[in-house]
Amino acid sequence: MRLTADDLRRAAKLSLYRKSFERFAQEQLRVKPKLPGSPMVPLMMNPAQQVLERVAQAQLKAQGWIRMLVHKYRQPGGSTWAAARGFHMASLLPNISNVVIAHDDETSGHIFGINKLFYDSMTPDMRPLARYHSKEELVFE
Repeated sequence: MRLTADDLRRAAKLSLYRKSFERFAQEQLRVKPKLPGSPMVPLMMNPAQQVLERVAQAQLKAQGWIRMLVHKYRQPGGSTWAAARGFHMASLLPNISNVVIAHDDETSGHIFGINKLFYDSMTPDMRPLARYHSKEELVFE
């Protein structure tokens, strides 16, 4: 099997994104801005999200996995960060599951919608193949 230049570019990007969550977020993930009717924007980590990411990176380095419980952190972007961090790992690495638990079904559905938006907004060359997706689940091949 002969690799094309596109195959090599995709492999290099995949390797880079696996190592850099923030770069993956900026280049591949889109979020809805606070102002209604505005176009989607790249996910840029705000200061509160950067703190969460530092804690997660330290945990990942020390333990090999991330487990965090974040209370009442919606306005600073805690839910968006959690969705993005889990999506990053589940979409780029094999055998990774991501579960986000919220206090009610409506909020869980909202966070799942964020993940679906992430998936839909990725560039086609980086979007993982979806085995199936429903209102509550997105499973990659």
